[in-house]
Amino acid sequence: MAVRLRRDTAKVDYKLSTLSDNVHLAQEYIQDLRRRNNALEEEVKELQLQLSELEKKRNEEVASLRKLDDLCATFVYGYNRRG
Repeated sequence: MAVRLRRDTAKVDYKLSTLSDNVHLAQEYIQDLRRRNNALEEEVKELQLQLSELEKKRNEEVASLRKLDDLCATFVYGYNRRG
């Protein structure tokens, strides 16, 4: 009876120890995932800022090209009327 009790206690102690180790590993993994998530969120913010700047530059270029297109159309229209 005493031998069985010691054996059962040892099994329970081992299982608790293993469970405790697994919980600790899971907590470390969760912390690592949080760190990675935070780093990715920062990278996304940086990329969004870069995208915003690129869109602004693109819009400026499009506006400039439209003005140039209007000037060319005005010139061609005037040139054809003289002709």
